[in-house]
Amino acid sequence: MRSFNKINSPITVIIKISLTRIASGSKDYSIKVFDLLTGQCLKIIEGNLNFAIYLRKINKTQIIRIGSNGSIMLWDFNKPKCLNSFDTNLDYIISVAKLSHSKIIITYNITIDT
Repeated sequence: MRSFNKINSPITVIIKISLTRIASGSKDYSIKVFDLLTGQCLKIIEGNLNFAIYLRKINKTQIIRIGSNGSIMLWDFNKPKCLNSFDTNLDYIISVAKLSHSKIIITYNITIDT
């Protein structure tokens, strides 16, 4: 079993971003990029205001991150730099996908009292 360094907080989400790399979100509010072969932490992306509940790679360098408060952040994980952020006020976001260079689609669940 591979051991990964720099993990000091519970992981909340993990995705594969290439054949040899994964990205994880954790309770310390960071996103970390790891090499699968060595277990080495290659990048730590900080600047999030809550922990990630969803990560999705949308192209070779960008990840969409949904926070536990419903906020959405678009990160360039090669720099690392936040390219844009959105405050949705949606508690139950299910998924996010990029439609084009400037548009994303958000799927969410809402409960309506009748």
